Amino acid sequence: MFQNLKLRTQLNSGFAAVMVLLIIVAGTAYWGLTGAFDGFTEYRRLARASNRTAVFQDQMLNVRLSVKNFVISHSDKATQYNGPQISDRQIRWYSAT
Repeated sequence: MFQNLKLRTQLNSGFAAVMVLLIIVAGTAYWGLTGAFDGFTEYRRLARASNRTAVFQDQMLNVRLSVKNFVISHSDKATQYNGPQISDRQIRWYSAT
């Protein structure tokens, strides 16, 4: 079939076929990378939320321990919390997520 065509037509047909394959491969790569980026973005969002939850849970555990110590000892020293303080900014950050 291709033997009856001119050399110029054969070369142009081959070039067009390579370009079509290149476009298909580029489209598939773009689709795959877009999906990977979306997946990584979701993972990063979940990881940050998990870290914020862990910090909040740690702070709440310290509060519970302080309350337990106060119930046991009934002293004002047990109500003194020496750990990191929760700022208003952190409270707004925790409640926003």
